[in-house]
Amino acid sequence: SDSLDGEANDVPLVPQLMEQVREVIAEPVLSIWDRQFAGAATLDLLTARARDVYLVRLSDNPTFSVESVRQSHDAQGRKIRDEIGMLFTGKKARRVRRITLLRQEDEEDVQLVTNLLDQDRYAAADLLDLYRKRWGIEQVFQQVTETFSLEHLIGCAPQAILLQFSICLLLYDMMQLIKSYVAEDGHVLASAI
Repeated sequence: SDSLDGEANDVPLVPQLMEQVREVIAEPVLSIWDRQFAGAATLDLLTARARDVYLVRLSDNPTFSVESVRQSHDAQGRKIRDEIGMLFTGKKARRVRRITLLRQEDEEDVQLVTNLLDQDRYAAADLLDLYRKRWGIEQVFQQVTETFSLEHLIGCAPQAILLQFSICLLLYDMMQLIKSYVAEDGHVLASAI
């Protein structure tokens, strides 16, 4: 799902994207989203199909009425607050689970919401680890931009930019494949190549 408007927000692309995902994947889908996707309407889209689940980072502190709270720690010993309750109010209200990783004073806490309400089956620390893996996507975009000097584009039209970016992603994938073969042959981690 895309837009030729380079300044467009990604949220309006979610309906078409989720429709495409559901056409391809018949099983329930767990989708992981960043802050801008934590609105009530977007959460509804993510669960429009029965049994689909989401893990979304909260962008601010929306209204949340706590029903129950559990405390735990992650592998680094940081505190985790795991709450069940109502997110938003009125017609927007929905029962969710809010997981907060309490970080040091100089770091922002990480708040996630999910419709995976079973705290025993889906440990809060595991869901935080899963969300952290999403950061790898951001790193790929940064590496592609730096490796292929995407600050210097071959064209100004949106189609030219999408073409260049698509080619760069394909080349990046090929580079990663070659790195994995070299790493395997040299008995080292691919990150060392």
